Amino acid sequence: MSPTHIFTRLILALVLLFSLFFNGCSYLPWMAEDDDDLAFEEDFPFEDDREMARDDRRRGRDDDSYIVVGMDINAGEKHVITSRGYGLGQFTLFHHPPTKSEIKNFMVAIEGNISKAIAELKDKFENFVTGPPGGRRADDRFADGRTRKEPIICQYDENDSRHLTDCKNCAQNVNKQNIVADKTPYYKGSKNKFQKTKYHEGSFEDVPARKDFPCDWPYAMRRYNGSGVNSYNYQARVLKRLANL
Repeated sequence: MSPTHIFTRLILALVLLFSLFFNGCSYLPWMAEDDDDLAFEEDFPFEDDREMARDDRRRGRDDDSYIVVGMDINAGEKHVITSRGYGLGQFTLFHHPPTKSEIKNFMVAIEGNISKAIAELKDKFENFVTGPPGGRRADDRFADGRTRKEPIICQYDENDSRHLTDCKNCAQNVNKQNIVADKTPYYKGSKNKFQKTKYHEGSFEDVPARKDFPCDWPYAMRRYNGSGVNSYNYQARVLKRLANL
């Protein structure tokens, strides 16, 4: 298998993980603690299954087809949506409504949605991990003692069958750490600490230590989600999920 195909497989796997744990823009309403979020089931009874199946066949669609939309509500004013993430990759738009081309190219088309997410993660890995200070580098990477200018894609050579395919084992084999909200710093020397937010609990047990990974993907995972407190919470959740696949 060519390195390009393997690279795509890796990123697709990471995208699948991200879609489960993306803060804000991949927030899934059925994971909320408030039962009121599910009130629509009583207000709008489901159609008869046979009627739905007939409609699906006529329209050439799967009865499970829908677009998952996650919404950020980070504005100071209550109930103001600041961005929306669409589909499997939760590719984010900061404007609304989406244009016709956006709906066609990456909202309705699953291939386009995944391609957008892959391109975004690849860009974070190549341009937002080892770049200069001021938003173009991952501060946690440098604090963890990594000084190599080029991002490390994998510990195995391209000719090794484990190249970009053994991520789960890497996550399981590194040291683990417990993260406690309001106590654990983002990284050694950081003045900021993990915190509970509207998207994350802020405390996590048995998280694979990012500094022990023989690659730089843990840092790209975080930068995929930005640079604030939620990005560190998100990083911890994804790494833990990877180890438990």
